Order: sequence, then structure tokens, then C-alpha cells
Amino acid sequence: MYKLSNPSHSIPFFKGKLLFHLISLLVTCSTMGGQDNKFINAYLENDKAYLEIKNEHLDTPMLFVRHDIGHNQVVWSKEGNHILLTIPQIKSSSGVLIPVNHDYRNESNLIGRFPIIKEKSHSDLFYIDVTKLLFNSTLKWNPKNLDPVLTERSYVKSIHFLKNETIVSTVQTIQRDNNQKTDNVNFSSINYRI
Repeated sequence: MYKLSNPSHSIPFFKGKLLFHLISLLVTCSTMGGQDNKFINAYLENDKAYLEIKNEHLDTPMLFVRHDIGHNQVVWSKEGNHILLTIPQIKSSSGVLIPVNHDYRNESNLIGRFPIIKEKSHSDLFYIDVTKLLFNSTLKWNPKNLDPVLTERSYVKSIHFLKNETIVSTVQTIQRDNNQKTDNVNFSSINYRI
């Protein structure tokens, strides 16, 4: 068996190299597989995207991002047997309230209301189907881009996890004028108050 050139090292070369690779593999797998994700878990089942909203994330501001287009600060909340997703007014560090959609009369904008799937939920965790939200073309990501999404030609492709971020990848077909265009569209839910 090979030994390291430095005699002060007592670990044989092969075992040291194997240990390094095992540690690297464990770190990579826990990050890529979402096992270390302490944020929102997501699942892809039968072409639908489901989220597990933890009780600790309710009423906590986070970012909802459509990659390359825009983002909104949002808040998940529970009302009866539903989970609500709203865009609230944002209080600046100077105390000024930044309005929703440039209208000071709006305290918040409801962008989603999701029935809690009771069979998969419990008191600290709420399981919801968010597929329709991902294909909602009325959300103002970009005021110039309100093309309708053709849901029958769109689908959820995959779900990925990073630390404090859940990424849902979709393939969406939109109708623009008399043409249709299919493109990859990714969304993230990001906990920026770490």
C-alpha cells in the first residue's frame, strides 16, 4: 500500500483519498438532493407540483422569483382549510410603506389560494398543489409580457433544491399574437431572512 510522502501522516494514501471522496460525495448529495434543505420542500407527482409549507414559514416574507423576468416579496398564510399566497406592502427601513402595484390603497394582493391536502398535512406542515400558480399568466412579472399560457401544452419538468431555495422548472407554451412559443421557465421560492 502506498504511503504519503510525509512520514508524519499516518493515514495510508488510498484510505485518505477514499475518505476525501466519501466526504465530497456526502456534501454533494445532501445539497443536490434537498436533504439539507431547511426551507420549503416540493414534490413532482403526476405532472403536478406540490409544496410543503411549514408552520414556521407562515407570515414570513420571502421572495417568489420567475427567473430572468422578475420577483415579488410574498407571504404564505393560513386561513381555514386553505393556504394563501399574498404580495404585501413592504415597509422600508425608513418606515415608508411601498405599495402593491403602485397603489397605496392596496394593503396586499392575493395571488393564490390553495386547499390544504389533509391526507398529507399535519399541524406543523401543510401540503398544497401549486401547479396552477406556475401557469398563471395574470401575475405581473413583467408588465409588457402578459401572454396567455396554454396549460394543455405546458408542464412541470423538475424540482431542485439549494440551501434556502426551492426551484421548480417548467416548460410553458404561450400564445403571442397568432404564434405559439414554448420555453423553459423556472421559479424559485427563496428564504432571504436566513
